[in-house]
Amino acid sequence: LVAGRQPDVAHSPEIKLKKSMTLAQALTAVGLAYLHQFEANIPAALAQQDEAIHQMRVALRRLRALLNATRQFLPMAQYQAANVRLKAILNDVGSVRNWDVLRKQVAKAPDLAHRRSSAHRHLVTAVAAKQRAAHRHACKVIQSPRQITRFLEVEQWLVGLSAESRN
Repeated sequence: LVAGRQPDVAHSPEIKLKKSMTLAQALTAVGLAYLHQFEANIPAALAQQDEAIHQMRVALRRLRALLNATRQFLPMAQYQAANVRLKAILNDVGSVRNWDVLRKQVAKAPDLAHRRSSAHRHLVTAVAAKQRAAHRHACKVIQSPRQITRFLEVEQWLVGLSAESRN
């Protein structure tokens, strides 16, 4: 911040698993890595970096896919509770990526006569406004007590899985 640089966008981490890990320990390690990827992107998201929101969504989608693939080994009520919380977070930040992609597509439309028209300029302006509004909404949501609580509940559940497997 002091140097005036934009925060870095965090991409998917390299996750090293050990043969000695139980399934619960492996799920915890991978799950926490994805949650930390999400969390590490918050500063970049607040700085309006499109890629940060995308990487946040990637992290949560991968975590949901992992949990879905292993749900038969998890207590169903706990799996469902975690999945509902992750899905709620994804839904709250999901529209940002859609607006980001649409804005890029509209801006790179072929250089045809219609692109130089006032209608196209109005379209680009309108999409950019919607994109900024979606980013503001996502930033507000990811800082909200409700989302922070959801996030921490999933994190606590993952840590608990690993702890239970040791007992």
